[in-house]
Order: sequence, then structure tokens, then C-alpha cells
Amino acid sequence: MPITEKTWKEVTTPNERGRALLGDHPEFRREVLERLEDTNKWPNVLGIVFFENVTLDSSHCGATQVLVYGPGHTLAAIEPLIANPMQHRLGDLPSTFQYPQWYITRAAHLATK
Repeated sequence: MPITEKTWKEVTTPNERGRALLGDHPEFRREVLERLEDTNKWPNVLGIVFFENVTLDSSHCGATQVLVYGPGHTLAAIEPLIANPMQHRLGDLPSTFQYPQWYITRAAHLATK
């Protein structure tokens, strides 16, 4: 399953079921957007990666998490995730594993502003 690059508009626009990829919580969206746009407060952030549990027979299916990546962060670069997303997962047990689904780079996001 490849990890794909998305835009802010793509992840905040509701889909055919009325739900946006990034969810609908305004404070959460504001915090994520701040990390992409505020280069003074978050100088080492190169982008964000969205993780999701996609195990259909798990009670944790649909659980999500967003991590920033860049120098000094747990994820230093996006390239290893693009090359092999299945080796980069969050969680301790198979039923709780969250795999990278998509990412937004700061450079691409700021270029659209």
C-alpha cells in the first residue's frame, strides 16, 4: 500500500460520506496547520504524516495519529516511509498497528499559499 502526498485542501474537504481525511475537530486542525505554516515556532518541521489502523477485524480499526517529520523529530525524513511504508508503523500489537497513509510537505503546502 503506497503512501501518497496530499494537499491541505484534499485532507480537509469532506468526502462522499461527509468526512474529511484529517477529521473535523477544529482545534486539532489548527494545531496541525500551525506546524506546517509557522516556520519560526516549528523550524525543524518538514511536514506531517498521517497514520491509521486499517486492520478491519481489529477493535482499533480507524484509530489515527499525525506525526511531524524533520530533523530532531522521531521521523527525520519522509523518504524511508515512501520507500517502504509497511516497515514504519506505530503501535505495540498487530491489532493496534497504525501505518502511514499520506503526508503533506511544508514546502509544497507553503508554495500554495
